[in-house]
Amino acid sequence: MSAVEQPPDKFCFVICPIGDEGSAIRRKSDGFKDEIVKPALGDGWRIERANDSNEPGLITWQILTKIKDADLCVVDITGHNPNVIYELAVCHAAAKRCIVMMEYGTTPTFDVKDMRAIPYYHDLAGRMDAVGRLKEAWRFLESNGFTTSNPISGVLDFERLKSSGTESAVMTAILEALSTRVSALEVQTASGAVSSPETVLLHDAGKLRVVRHWLQEDPTLQDRSIRLITIERRATKLVVWANLNGGTVGIRVASSLAEPDRVTFQHVHDALIARDTALKGALAV
Repeated sequence: MSAVEQPPDKFCFVICPIGDEGSAIRRKSDGFKDEIVKPALGDGWRIERANDSNEPGLITWQILTKIKDADLCVVDITGHNPNVIYELAVCHAAAKRCIVMMEYGTTPTFDVKDMRAIPYYHDLAGRMDAVGRLKEAWRFLESNGFTTSNPISGVLDFERLKSSGTESAVMTAILEALSTRVSALEVQTASGAVSSPETVLLHDAGKLRVVRHWLQEDPTLQDRSIRLITIERRATKLVVWANLNGGTVGIRVASSLAEPDRVTFQHVHDALIARDTALKGALAV
């Protein structure tokens, strides 16, 4: 007797330009879903696009329902398709887990330009790289239980704070947001260098975002072609995922025994440099 096939555990809704059957847009859309999203998420996922359903009824209603029900929405904003942008806004309003992608050369529209998007090339090597990047992005979301922030959810959260009548909570939120902005701007000094080593509090997501920004902008890492992907918190360690010598590497950065909840920016920076040096040394042998 054959084993009973189990239904997929999770549902991913793919939002992208679709185009007419047989068109160049449809071929790219099929490639995006079948050669990037599916291999990145792997088994255990039901992956659908808007035109995959033959269910009768209102199409827009069905699309909105799929967004509501999705565990993850992967959105390709290539071409600035108005339907895609509309559905991305619905994702934002519903505070859905959402990963944005786009082909290299795409200039994001004004309202989404501040959101991080995964760029990719639509050739064989580019799709392979995109699979790795999307896989790491989902791993980050899943391991941190993190719902992606966006302008709409930010405004709604702020309005809820105001309506709560807790003035101190509102001021705390404002000060934290300003602190993150100011810290990020510190990397844009005349020398282009990071201003100073900062302490990463393992429980402080805001501080981690700032440090991630510093590492991505750090000229020393850029000169060595080190591309930071993301940072994960795991108990008393940070796991730094980066692209070194064309491959994705995870580096564990432990805290000191004296301060078990703290890791410095310099520790993370030095760990990346050390691993890159070791890899290049091994290749040179």
